[in-house]
Amino acid sequence: MEPFREDAEALKIKGLRVRHAFEIADADGEVEALQVVFMDGSSLVITVWTDWSMRVERRSDSEIPEYLWPTEEQVQTAIDREIPKDGVEVYSVQERFNEIGWLVGVEIKFSGFAVAAESWAGNLSLTVR
Repeated sequence: MEPFREDAEALKIKGLRVRHAFEIADADGEVEALQVVFMDGSSLVITVWTDWSMRVERRSDSEIPEYLWPTEEQVQTAIDREIPKDGVEVYSVQERFNEIGWLVGVEIKFSGFAVAAESWAGNLSLTVR
């Protein structure tokens, strides 16, 4: 079975400017996704899919995706780093794959901090450093 990866180009974001970075959590506080919002209002959403691989999707908006349901119970919360009004640049994106070649981790480095999203036992783990 192939892992879900809707957009193979989704992680080609080096050099883009980001105005927001959110964690999206459910009503119980369980983190469901990382959402990076670009200056033009489009976004990148990273979550763990049902096979424990990472789902990455470039979206034309910054709404909570419909596959994170029920959407009305999902909450966007800014990550614990201040992003200036003129945004921060993406310096690099590092992907991590498991032994069978499925994407299981992504680290995005910005000017001044990094955010890592990883699939851990079917759940999303976010680390800000």
